[in-house]
Amino acid sequence: MDLGVVDGTNFEAAGVSFRAIHVRGHCEDMFCYWTQFNGQKWLFTGDAVFYGGVLGVINVRGSGMDGYRSDLKKLQGLAVEGLFPGHGLITLKNGQHHIDRAIELMKRGFLPPQVGQGGLVL
Repeated sequence: MDLGVVDGTNFEAAGVSFRAIHVRGHCEDMFCYWTQFNGQKWLFTGDAVFYGGVLGVINVRGSGMDGYRSDLKKLQGLAVEGLFPGHGLITLKNGQHHIDRAIELMKRGFLPPQVGQGGLVL
Protein backbone atom coordinates (compact mmCIF):
# COMPACT_ATOMS: atom_id res chain seq x y z
CA MET A 1 0.00 0.00 0.00
CA ASP A 2 1.31 3.45 -0.90
CA LEU A 3 0.85 6.28 1.55
CA GLY A 4 1.32 9.94 0.77
CA VAL A 5 2.50 12.02 3.70
CA VAL A 6 2.22 15.67 4.63
CA ASP A 7 3.60 17.46 7.64
CA GLY A 8 2.18 15.86 10.78
CA THR A 9 0.96 12.64 9.15
CA ASN A 10 0.88 9.77 11.64
CA PHE A 11 1.23 6.22 10.33
CA GLU A 12 2.25 2.76 11.43
CA ALA A 13 4.88 0.47 9.91
CA ALA A 14 5.91 -2.92 11.29
CA GLY A 15 3.86 -2.24 14.41
CA VAL A 16 5.67 1.04 15.16
CA SER A 17 3.93 4.44 15.02
CA PHE A 18 5.67 7.32 13.23
CA ARG A 19 5.00 11.03 12.71
CA ALA A 20 6.20 12.72 9.52
CA ILE A 21 7.83 16.15 9.95
CA HIS A 22 8.43 18.21 6.80
CA VAL A 23 11.85 19.88 7.04
CA ARG A 24 12.89 21.70 3.90
CA GLY A 25 16.51 22.68 3.44
CA HIS A 26 18.23 19.64 2.02
CA CYS A 27 15.47 19.54 -0.61
CA GLU A 28 11.86 20.71 -0.94
CA ASP A 29 10.26 17.36 -0.08
CA MET A 30 12.49 16.24 2.83
CA PHE A 31 10.74 14.55 5.73
CA CYS A 32 12.04 13.43 9.10
CA TYR A 33 10.26 10.61 10.94
CA TRP A 34 9.79 10.70 14.72
CA THR A 35 8.88 7.64 16.76
CA GLN A 36 9.00 6.18 20.23
CA PHE A 37 10.55 2.74 20.53
CA ASN A 38 11.06 0.83 23.79
CA GLY A 39 10.41 4.05 25.72
CA GLN A 40 12.97 6.11 23.78
CA LYS A 41 12.26 8.86 21.28
CA TRP A 42 14.00 8.43 17.95
CA LEU A 43 14.26 10.66 14.89
CA PHE A 44 15.16 9.46 11.40
CA THR A 45 16.45 12.60 9.67
CA GLY A 46 17.51 11.42 6.22
CA ASP A 47 19.82 14.17 4.95
CA ALA A 48 18.16 17.03 6.85
CA VAL A 49 20.42 17.11 9.92
CA PHE A 50 23.38 15.01 10.95
CA TYR A 51 25.46 14.25 14.03
CA GLY A 52 27.14 17.43 15.31
CA GLY A 53 24.34 19.66 14.01
CA VAL A 54 25.60 19.39 10.43
CA LEU A 55 23.02 20.41 7.82
CA GLY A 56 22.59 18.77 4.44
CA VAL A 57 22.77 21.79 2.13
CA ILE A 58 23.81 20.74 -1.36
CA ASN A 59 24.08 22.42 -4.76
CA VAL A 60 20.67 21.54 -6.20
CA ARG A 61 17.43 23.46 -6.73
CA GLY A 62 15.39 23.63 -3.51
CA SER A 63 18.37 23.10 -1.20
CA GLY A 64 19.36 26.03 0.98
CA MET A 65 19.06 27.89 4.22
CA ASP A 66 15.61 29.36 3.51
CA GLY A 67 13.98 25.98 4.05
CA TYR A 68 16.02 25.30 7.18
CA ARG A 69 15.18 28.74 8.61
CA SER A 70 11.48 27.98 8.19
CA ASP A 71 11.35 24.34 9.21
CA LEU A 72 14.25 23.20 11.41
CA LYS A 73 12.54 24.65 14.48
CA LYS A 74 9.87 21.93 14.10
CA LEU A 75 12.48 19.57 15.56
CA GLN A 76 12.78 21.54 18.84
CA GLY A 77 11.50 19.96 22.03
CA LEU A 78 11.17 16.42 20.68
CA ALA A 79 13.51 15.08 23.41
CA VAL A 80 15.21 12.83 20.86
CA GLU A 81 17.57 10.19 22.22
CA GLY A 82 18.30 8.27 19.01
CA LEU A 83 19.33 10.35 16.00
CA PHE A 84 19.47 8.39 12.74
CA PRO A 85 20.60 10.37 9.68
CA GLY A 86 20.59 8.78 6.23
CA HIS A 87 24.34 8.18 6.47
CA GLY A 88 27.26 9.01 8.71
CA LEU A 89 27.31 8.77 12.48
CA ILE A 90 24.23 7.89 14.52
CA THR A 91 23.71 8.31 18.23
CA LEU A 92 21.54 6.44 20.71
CA LYS A 93 21.93 9.04 23.48
CA ASN A 94 21.33 12.80 23.51
CA GLY A 95 20.33 13.07 19.86
CA GLN A 96 18.43 16.28 20.60
CA HIS A 97 21.75 17.96 21.44
CA HIS A 98 22.84 17.74 17.79
CA ILE A 99 19.57 19.18 16.50
CA ASP A 100 19.60 21.96 19.10
CA ARG A 101 23.17 22.88 18.15
CA ALA A 102 22.11 23.67 14.58
CA ILE A 103 19.00 25.55 15.74
CA GLU A 104 20.98 27.63 18.25
CA LEU A 105 23.62 28.63 15.70
CA MET A 106 20.91 29.74 13.29
CA LYS A 107 19.16 31.78 16.02
CA ARG A 108 22.43 33.58 16.69
CA GLY A 109 22.83 34.41 12.98
CA PHE A 110 25.48 31.82 12.15
CA LEU A 111 25.43 29.06 9.57
CA PRO A 112 25.70 25.61 11.13
CA PRO A 113 28.34 23.34 9.60
CA GLN A 114 27.26 21.82 6.30
CA VAL A 115 27.91 18.58 4.46
CA GLY A 116 31.10 18.74 2.40
CA GLN A 117 33.01 21.18 4.58
CA GLY A 118 36.51 19.99 5.40
CA GLY A 119 37.04 18.30 8.75
CA LEU A 120 33.46 17.11 9.23
CA VAL A 121 32.90 13.49 10.05
CA LEU A 122 30.13 12.00 7.93
